Amino acid sequence: MRNFDNAVIFCSGSLIAKTASSSSLSSRFGVGFFAEDVAAGFGTDVFLAAFVPEAEVWLFGAVWYSPPVFAKPWMAMLGIQKGQSKRASLIAGMISSLIGDLVLSFILAHFIIWSDASTVGWGALIGFLVWCGFFAAPNLPQGIYEGRPFKLFAINNGYWLIGLLVSGGILAAWR
Repeated sequence: MRNFDNAVIFCSGSLIAKTASSSSLSSRFGVGFFAEDVAAGFGTDVFLAAFVPEAEVWLFGAVWYSPPVFAKPWMAMLGIQKGQSKRASLIAGMISSLIGDLVLSFILAHFIIWSDASTVGWGALIGFLVWCGFFAAPNLPQGIYEGRPFKLFAINNGYWLIGLLVSGGILAAWR
């Protein structure tokens, strides 16, 4: 394995340097690295710092995709009939969403730490950049290739945009 004395990360035109003291890539970027990095960035409230934005995104999704908001047009665009969903798939989807939102929150926390964002505004900016690069950029052309309406992209990715803006702000303010 190579020794990374000065690993450099570029984030939206800004240079953020991190110094690695480990001699191997696996020990530097193993599970301990991630837990230690988040713990250093959020102190003793590391688990609470990861769970609060996760819960925010998950609960926000329940509201966003509810019948009074976007459930009806979303279901219509996907060809889902009311009452068609099976309870087992709904529960599995909610559990996988909860787990996925926790993973997303934990990774977003790293971007917040690595960018040294410490205000709601800077955290929201990091959330926006994550949305642009990892949600909007791949999902827009995929929807075009699949012939899906832009409104479906707007519903699905609007949810992630707002969720990441709020989560990024929460995480940065938490620091």
